[in-house]
Amino acid sequence: MAAGVRIHLTMHLTTALQSKVSWSKYAAMKPLACAAILLAGTLACGCEDRPAVPPHLVEDAPAPEEAAQPDGPTTQELLAGPRQAVRLGDMPLTVQAPLGWAVKPLEGTDHVLLQGPTPAGEAVIQLNDRPLTSASKFEAIVRGAKKELQESPESIRMVELRRIEGAQVLERQRVGMMPKPLPDDPPGLKPSPPFNWTITVFVPRGADYDAYELNFIGLTFDQYETDQALLREIIDSISVNAAGSGATTAPATPGGL
Repeated sequence: MAAGVRIHLTMHLTTALQSKVSWSKYAAMKPLACAAILLAGTLACGCEDRPAVPPHLVEDAPAPEEAAQPDGPTTQELLAGPRQAVRLGDMPLTVQAPLGWAVKPLEGTDHVLLQGPTPAGEAVIQLNDRPLTSASKFEAIVRGAKKELQESPESIRMVELRRIEGAQVLERQRVGMMPKPLPDDPPGLKPSPPFNWTITVFVPRGADYDAYELNFIGLTFDQYETDQALLREIIDSISVNAAGSGATTAPATPGGL
């Protein structure tokens, strides 16, 4: 087949020259003739090994892109990785949290946040000092929380009062109302109700209590379900700093939400 194509092209070129075809016309036909000869050569050796790519093409080829690296730690690193002691701002409290967790000021305010990476993305906990609480007020707060649980068991997930060394911890969890869809919600957005999770640490001061509150911000029920193991570990690690405690504090990062 290749030989036939070559003969046919040669006859055309010879005829063109004998008929005094202008050089410009021949020049216009030359690329087509060369391309046809190359195509014929390719067809003729279709069953043979393809020729090697010229070295200069290999050198000029772009390097393969490296696999995208995750922006943050993996779930395994968060759940099983090393822990650091993080002191909760001016509170006399410390938690054990994964690397990357830190206390940060909320820019433009006097609010202080504890935040860090989680399997679902990020968790943010607002840290608040509460007014000095009398013993009677403390008992009233606990009774009120337990009453809410009895009256609204469908939304109140948890009310628990427990003791830790040097304090008592009141923990409350509530599932909020399902949010209504908004016109500008992205397609396919799966709504999730807010998950209100508040931890109040009551540290005795004589007959009264200093109260310190940790309140999750922007937490949804779906995120809680995903991050529950990690967040539970952090909350259960709350400890009261001893006087003159040498507990370290993870470096604060300027800025915030």
